[in-house]
Amino acid sequence: MGEKEKPDQYLVCVDEYFYEVNSPLKAIDVVFKSFFALDLLYPPEAEQAWLFLQRAVYGMKKKSDGHFVSVNNLLDQFEHFKKR
Repeated sequence: MGEKEKPDQYLVCVDEYFYEVNSPLKAIDVVFKSFFALDLLYPPEAEQAWLFLQRAVYGMKKKSDGHFVSVNNLLDQFEHFKKR
């Protein structure tokens, strides 16, 4: 492992297996796609953040999505910002 400012590697862990990726953004992408491919629920402590990414970045909705007023408000603000 490198210094905090210059890490040597980025790792994603799925079921005790580690996968090296080339950037923090790729790590988020792999984790998000793992949730979907494995049909997993988001951890409760991070559900709102993942739900926002799911909707705003990936443009995906599922019937099982939780309903959060804060996520909907943030999505509305995000859409307004994109139109500028």
